[in-house]
Amino acid sequence: MNDKNLSIAIPTRNDDCSQTVSKLLEQARRETSLDFEILIADDASDNAEVIRQLNIIGNQEGCRLIRLKENVGRAPVRNMLAREAKYDKVLFIDAGVDINNQDFLKTYILHANDADIVCGGWKTEVGAETAKANLRAKYELGCEKNHTPLQRNKHPYRSFRTVNFLVHKDILLNNPFPADMTGYGYEDVVFGKQAEKAGCTVLHIDNPVVYKSYEDNEAFVSKTIQSVNTLYIYRERIGQYSKLHSIAFRLRKLRLDSLMIFLYKQRSETWKKQLCGNCPSLRMLSLLKLGCYLSLLGNDVR
Repeated sequence: MNDKNLSIAIPTRNDDCSQTVSKLLEQARRETSLDFEILIADDASDNAEVIRQLNIIGNQEGCRLIRLKENVGRAPVRNMLAREAKYDKVLFIDAGVDINNQDFLKTYILHANDADIVCGGWKTEVGAETAKANLRAKYELGCEKNHTPLQRNKHPYRSFRTVNFLVHKDILLNNPFPADMTGYGYEDVVFGKQAEKAGCTVLHIDNPVVYKSYEDNEAFVSKTIQSVNTLYIYRERIGQYSKLHSIAFRLRKLRLDSLMIFLYKQRSETWKKQLCGNCPSLRMLSLLKLGCYLSLLGNDVR
């Protein structure tokens, strides 16, 4: 049996991943003796142009398109892709990214057996105007200093993200993403925690994908609030794996949460308006998240 094999799994919903698939096909075909497939799971897209592009991709040799009739969510769709994967090594890549490294697949193949889970990371490449005006781009740029392989390997499980990682199929099947988490956010955090508990090895390497598109500020603020609600619902499962959760509980312990909740109730709409403007503040985003989470925790027993 050929040990050099790879299933490339791309979950998408309304994201055109045709350019990314083309680059992956080109690189995969260059790797002699590599058995590969590219699986694309369309999680019930409703964008006509994206659907058209996905149909074209699905008809290419080496590609298979799986179309879901209903939107199942980020965790269940990845579990499904793992079950459908033909090979024992599965590389997951988000649809909304680009690949600028000509040796992207070769690097993963070289490291495929170094750990149960290998994470390549991500980076942000934007112009000065986008970096100033787009909240998502600004947020990603602000986090980049903590995204180097050196920093991620200091806390390998807490640094796990779904955007770009290779996993041995049996590891994921035995430790699936939390299928009950159908809302936005934190399924990767729970998976990282599960991986640590199961004793899986995790290695972070320098093999990033590049974010190529950014939702507008209003959409990103909405997603941020959704993720805070997800954290609240699954707070007992996530616990100290979330930095926001840790900060909130320190404030509660110091009896400082009431002040933050008061500020949130008085100013949250002003904060949202500023964040949706042309020069959003990361500090204001942090205040919004913290105030929202503390407000949700407000009725919990201390």
